[in-house]
Order: sequence, then C-alpha cells, then structure tokens
Amino acid sequence: MVLITKQQKRVAYNHLLEEGVIVVKKDVHLKKHQTLDMPNLNLMCIMKSLKSKQFVTEIFSWNWYYYTVNKEGIKFLCQYLGVSEQVKPKFMKPVQRKPGEEDFGEKRPYDRRERGGRGGRGGRGRGRGRGRGYGGEEPAAEIPAMTAEAKVEA
Repeated sequence: MVLITKQQKRVAYNHLLEEGVIVVKKDVHLKKHQTLDMPNLNLMCIMKSLKSKQFVTEIFSWNWYYYTVNKEGIKFLCQYLGVSEQVKPKFMKPVQRKPGEEDFGEKRPYDRRERGGRGGRGGRGRGRGRGRGYGGEEPAAEIPAMTAEAKVEA
C-alpha cells in the first residue's frame, strides 16, 4: 500500500492541468520523478487512479507511460484545484504566430510520386528482388542473334 499525501496529489494534478501530459518511467524503485519532486511510485499510483476514472488516456511504450488529460479530466482537475474551468493545458491553447512566420503544420496532400515510386526506394520501387532474379533491372533492349558464321567460329 502506498501512502500519497494531499500535497503530492496537488502537485501532480497542477502539473497535469498546466502541461496536459505527464511522462512516467516504469520503475517503482526510482527515488524521485524526473520533473516532479515526489517518488516515482507515488506518481504512478496517482496516474493509475486517474486512468481508472477515465480522466486520462495512457500509452505505454518502451517502459514509459505517457498520460494525456481529456476534457472530463480537465473538469475534474479544475474542480479539485479550485480554479475556473476556462483554464486549459498548454497543448490545447492556440499557437501565437508572428507575422511572416511560416506554418509548417499545413502540408500538402501526400503524393507518393514525390518519393520515387513505392516507399521512397527510387527506381521501379518493387523492393523484393534480393538478387534472385525477381524484380531486377529491366533487360537490355535486344541482344543481336548469332549468325551462322559466328556459330561456326565459336
């Protein structure tokens, strides 16, 4: 059983409300979390509790937990921390752009011809030849047939 103080819960909830995401390493023996001043196990338990209430979504990859707060979670965190519901995490706020700054977020539709055929391998793009005669280079135009005189010489 893990004892979690209200202060630790408040710190985790505040960070989650500000950032919108928390990353936790799957290591119960880690003395301190990378960004928050609390044991990693306590933060894992807090986030597991929020996940069971469906206030956050969890993605697990390469021994790291990635938690993202959803709309119900924002309402819960605002109510718990006593702040207005107009508060939004950083990732939900619109980005302020300077005039003349390019927007790299708007990309044109994907066209596979730009990458050289199939999968960007260039050439014919089959990618399954491996030197066994399948999908190799196109044969030469035409090999001249041997004449009767050349056969005699050979």
